[in-house]
Amino acid sequence: MIKNTLQKLIQSTPKQKNLEYRLKTQNILISYVLTTLSKIIIMKFKTLLGILTAMLIASWLFLVGESATAEILQIDSKLVKDPLTVSGKSGGTVTSNCGNIPATPHQVLKLKQSLPYLRLTVESEGKPTLLIDGPGGKFCVLPDAYSGNKPTMSGFFPKGDYNLSVGQLIKANPNYNLSISQQKE
Repeated sequence: MIKNTLQKLIQSTPKQKNLEYRLKTQNILISYVLTTLSKIIIMKFKTLLGILTAMLIASWLFLVGESATAEILQIDSKLVKDPLTVSGKSGGTVTSNCGNIPATPHQVLKLKQSLPYLRLTVESEGKPTLLIDGPGGKFCVLPDAYSGNKPTMSGFFPKGDYNLSVGQLIKANPNYNLSISQQKE
């Protein structure tokens, strides 16, 4: 559109001024092209800079806020030490029906064979929860008076992998101890 207007302007000018108009027209056209290109480059740079900033913030939050990998606990038929106790920081950034949990599980329990009896118990300040995601489904164990506010799950555990997340019903991240035992209480 601008090019057509400039061409009409050049054609309609007297011959002696034609060179002068052409130079002005070229300068206007070059200026327009450079301005447009610089706007495009700036927009692309701002978009790229925004994406890069978001990626850096997300990776920092991931590394600082929560562990990137879960601790793996393998159990054959019998625990080497009974009870086996692991520790960590409870809670997380994901809000769920099982309280505030981490994006990745705290521990992965790998059972090489089914166990007729296993007990998982969480001890922590605050209001701890235990989210168990395994072969039998997903279970949320809440603190109650019966267990002394220590979420506990016990019984038959089929062979397989169990993702264990220790959550909190409050917005806090106190330390926890997770006790794993084959002894009946």
